[in-house]
Amino acid sequence: MKTFRAILLIIFIIASIANLGLSMFIQQQKVVNEQIATDNNLMLTNTSSCFVGNGGCATVQTSVYANTFGVSNPLIGVVVFFVLAIIFSLQLVSVWHQHLASKLRKFGGLTGFSLSVILGAGCLFSLWLLFVQFFLLHTTCKFCLWVDGIMIGMAILYLIFKDLLLD
Repeated sequence: MKTFRAILLIIFIIASIANLGLSMFIQQQKVVNEQIATDNNLMLTNTSSCFVGNGGCATVQTSVYANTFGVSNPLIGVVVFFVLAIIFSLQLVSVWHQHLASKLRKFGGLTGFSLSVILGAGCLFSLWLLFVQFFLLHTTCKFCLWVDGIMIGMAILYLIFKDLLLD
């Protein structure tokens, strides 16, 4: 059981780091696309299409939905996925180090609550962003789709194995 828990935690760490990297890349692309749009005083719609529509990543990244409460969505992702990577890494280390495991058990309720809130809110936010791409913007960004898909997958996996992960 210890090995299975470690494998699950490694999967969560890899997923968090992958989404962290993707979020950083999307943010960098977003800054460039916003600068191009500002310099040319236009909205970017002539870039390569991803799966739906004819605007692609630039349209998604420069849309009115690209920020939430004035904060860039990819920057929110950077923070969230960094925090998730840290929490899951601590949980992984605690699998083999009893001293850390006993300290984490003191915060067990807080850790479980934090993960539930972060992953639940992240899943709902990802579903919202998918809705925006497919039904409001009518175009998609392949990098955003990966981030959203991984986030939803992490939330589902967490729901299935929550008791084992927080043991």
